[in-house]
Amino acid sequence: MLIVPGGKVAAQSTGEISGVISAPGLTDGTTAIIMASTDYFRGGSLSFLFLVQNSSVPYTLSLPAPATYFIAAIGGEMGENGPAPGAPIGIYGNYTPLYVTPGSSVQSINFSLAPDVEPPAAAVTSVVNGSTITALGEI
Repeated sequence: MLIVPGGKVAAQSTGEISGVISAPGLTDGTTAIIMASTDYFRGGSLSFLFLVQNSSVPYTLSLPAPATYFIAAIGGEMGENGPAPGAPIGIYGNYTPLYVTPGSSVQSINFSLAPDVEPPAAAVTSVVNGSTITALGEI
């Protein structure tokens, strides 16, 4: 609930995103953290803790709306420096944006977790001023 000047109270508008995350290899009761970000996970993101049930994580997120979100998940415990090396991770639809409007319910946002054990073949770490990227594809 948001309190505004003058003593008037207004509820913040929200919408929902829901689905099932497949978590093969994770035992029941293992934690999974689902994150919703509006900035490609560059800054703060909203994080929600769920438990694995029958190798999957059914979830429903209630999020501030309107906004465009990107959804990711990490299996296992998070440490001070992030997930453990090789922790299973997943990102919905290769960073497919999800637009959430007030009162809406975006359903069937399903994806899988897989161990993060293989580094990408290539990555852009920084762009030199004045340079041109001629081709860019998925990793």
